[in-house]
This record gives sequence, C-alpha cells and structure tokens, in this order.
Amino acid sequence: MQFVLTYAGPLKATQQDPTPGQPNRLAEHKHEIRREFHKQLKLLWSTNKFLRDHKVNPNSVSLPPAEQARQPGFWGGGPDTRIPMVEDIASQYQESGFRLVPLVRESLSLLCSLDVLFLRRDFPGSVISAGDIDNRIKTLIDALRRPRSGNELQIKQPSGNNAKILPLAEEKPIFLLA
Repeated sequence: MQFVLTYAGPLKATQQDPTPGQPNRLAEHKHEIRREFHKQLKLLWSTNKFLRDHKVNPNSVSLPPAEQARQPGFWGGGPDTRIPMVEDIASQYQESGFRLVPLVRESLSLLCSLDVLFLRRDFPGSVISAGDIDNRIKTLIDALRRPRSGNELQIKQPSGNNAKILPLAEEKPIFLLA
C-alpha cells in the first residue's frame, strides 16, 4: 500500500528526550502535527476497503503471526462474534485517555518506509548553516508514532503544573502511522 502524508507548518527541533516523569516540552507541538496526520490517516482508513470493512475476533490482532497460524479457524466464527478491526486495535493501544490506532504494528510484523521531502523557504545552501535538521526530522517521526508513555501527552502550564492533552471528539480513536 502506498499513500502520501503531508505536513505544512512549523517544525521545531527536539533537543533531548525528557527524563522519566517529566513532561515532554514539545508534546503540544508534536500533538498538533499528530492531529494533522490523524486527519489524513482517518481518511485512508475510511476509503481503503480492507481497513474499513475487515472484521476480526476480539483481540486477534494482538497475537503474533506464528500463534495465529497454530490456531485452526482463528479468523472464523460467526459474524456476530467479529468486530471491526479498527475497534480491536484501538482497544489494545490506549494511553492517557487516547485510543490509538497505529497502521504499522510490530505485533503483525508490519513495516513501512518513509520518503521525507523537507522543503524550506530559504536561500539555496542555507540548510547547511540553519542546522538541526536531524532533530526536526525526529520531531516529525515522533508525531507519526504512538506516544510510548503519558508524559508524551503532558504539557507544562505557566503555573508550573503539568496538564494532560485530552483527545478531541474527532480523535476517538486517533489514527497514527506506527
């Protein structure tokens, strides 16, 4: 399957990963980018026949392929026992109130490749002196993948307290690349 995701907007550099328990200082920025990709991936899931219509037995996607192969008739069962694949995936990947639907999952040995076209409004050759492109790409990759912990969905308030990023109504579930 081939598809194109686009993002046009600011892309801040990730300086360093936060220490455990600390909010990620770019969590809000990464989630804004994640929301842009979510809209596009949601459209992919709604227009691709397999992604849209495939139904599975609950929690079947979480089993490794070798285990699935050992269970005869695993994908069988009556239509009343199967649920949409998207719902099964969302029930397995939850973090800080978000139900996450990654398209590429290690549990199914799914892989992907990325071709990143990074365009900047700048003079030719200035990319050498502008620096920090690798950390900007890291921010982009972090926005494509699912948050690994709750601190990736926390922001530091001006008061010094931490606040959770909450899912919007259209982010239930939220679609991600990986």
